[in-house]
Amino acid sequence: MVPVKSYFVVIAFVSVLGMSLGCGKVGVPGKDGVDGINGTNGTNATVPNDSRVKAHRGSALTATSATWTTLVFDIVSNDPLSEYNSSTGVFTPTQTGVYSISAVFLTESVAWVSGNHCGIGIFIGNTMATYTRSVMPTATVYCGAEISTNLYLTTGQSVTVRLYHDRGSNTGLHAADSSYNNVNISLIRL
Repeated sequence: MVPVKSYFVVIAFVSVLGMSLGCGKVGVPGKDGVDGINGTNGTNATVPNDSRVKAHRGSALTATSATWTTLVFDIVSNDPLSEYNSSTGVFTPTQTGVYSISAVFLTESVAWVSGNHCGIGIFIGNTMATYTRSVMPTATVYCGAEISTNLYLTTGQSVTVRLYHDRGSNTGLHAADSSYNNVNISLIRL
C-alpha cells in the first residue's frame, strides 16, 4: 500500500504534467434506447359514492341502566347522501360495501360501584356486531369508551351505536361537545 504522503505527491505530479486521471469533459449523449413493450390497458378504478357521516351529540341524553341505549347524534356536519337519521340515530347505507365506523362517548361524572360496567356497541338491526366496555372502580368518575371497526353492510340495513351501563340509575352524557360524543362512518370499499 502506498503511504498517504506519496499518494498526494503522485496526484500533484500528474496534475502538473497535464495528464488526465480519467476525468474529462462530458461527452455527447448517445441515441435513445429501444422502446419497451406496452402494458395492457387497465380498467378504470371504481370510486365509491360519497358515503360518509360525521355527527355529534349537541344536547342532553340519558342512558337507562342495564339497557342498550341508542346514541342519537343530533348535530350532523357531514352526510351528503342523507344516510343518517339524526332523530333516531339510525344509519342506513345506500350502497353495499365495507364501512369504517368509529364512535366515542363520555358520561357525566357519577358514582360507580366497583365492578359496574359501561360500554359502547355497534348494532346491525338488533344484533350486536362489536362492542367494548370498561369495568369501573368504586369512585365518582367519568366513564368513556371508544370503538372503531370495519363492517360489511348491505344496502338498507339499520346500523346504530349504543351505550350500555349497569350502575343502577340513569346516567347522562357529558356536556354536549363534539369531541366527547361523536360518530364517523365512511364507505371504504364497494
